[in-house]
Amino acid sequence: MKQILQQTIIVVLIISIVYLIIMLIKEKNNVKYKYEYKKIEVPVEVEKVEKVEIPVEKIKIIPKEKIKEKYIPVEIKNDNKKEIVAVGTVNCPEDSKVTVTAAFNKDTKETELYSKIERKQSLKFLNGGRVGVKYGLIPGEDFIFSHQVTAYSGYNVISFGDVNVGVGAELGFGHFRYWAVSAFAEIKF
Repeated sequence: MKQILQQTIIVVLIISIVYLIIMLIKEKNNVKYKYEYKKIEVPVEVEKVEKVEIPVEKIKIIPKEKIKEKYIPVEIKNDNKKEIVAVGTVNCPEDSKVTVTAAFNKDTKETELYSKIERKQSLKFLNGGRVGVKYGLIPGEDFIFSHQVTAYSGYNVISFGDVNVGVGAELGFGHFRYWAVSAFAEIKF
């Protein structure tokens, strides 16, 4: 019995690792992870406020050719009517940061904001887990459904970006009474 359990865990771990590799390859090519600048929408209540002109003799800009390419949104880079007036970054939870670029439009005399989220894809070990309870219905004989309650827990052993590989345990009550020890690979989306 002990040998069967060990072999099962090894097979599950191998399958999990293969799955992790496949997901990492897919993640590299997934458009969702190619972070690009997006124009920040103005809240409706602010948009309704009438804008007031103020006299400005000169405005200081940051020359596009003097800053790193990663701080310049495509909409600004290719538009000679827009100049960069400020760039800032904010560190966020989960190893990410937001870069905000402010641009001045010489034609409209208005400022536009662009933001980009950058997420560090770092390898982490032993970084969190989950505990929960699941409830479901299981079809039995003659399609009569039985109740099933499962308590589960899991812990991430290795994480890379949104991909986690870990170990877990389940305890089932209801029509089927069981316990299980498992390995898992998952991707958050």
